[in-house]
Amino acid sequence: MNEPQIYDTPTKTMPVDMIHFKTNGRAFEHKVLHNAYGAFHQRSSYRGLLARDNHEKRPFVLTRSFFMGSQKFGAYWSGDNYSVNSELHGCVNQLLGVSIAGHPFGGCDVPGFKSEQDDDVPPTDDLFI
Repeated sequence: MNEPQIYDTPTKTMPVDMIHFKTNGRAFEHKVLHNAYGAFHQRSSYRGLLARDNHEKRPFVLTRSFFMGSQKFGAYWSGDNYSVNSELHGCVNQLLGVSIAGHPFGGCDVPGFKSEQDDDVPPTDDLFI
């Protein structure tokens, strides 16, 4: 999970008026960078892994938060989805739509991640099939 998630704020993310600074001193409010934040994190992870391995291995980075250009730095995952048929159908629609938009390497949890009612209820055999 590489997007900023802060559960005790009304928006469940960084406050929109939080200030980010570039190395040149230029300041940006979080509301301007929110959607790109995860992509910057993904890119930094990719570059860090390249450097760690002396550019001899291609890194695999899986992200939940992505943006334009993110396809250059790894795959995406749709995030936690419920173990019900409608969620699986929605995941397929999402993957197709995002692929058309230029991000073809993605996936979702099949047969889902958790039950809508109780996290201890396992997915049905039908969803696995």
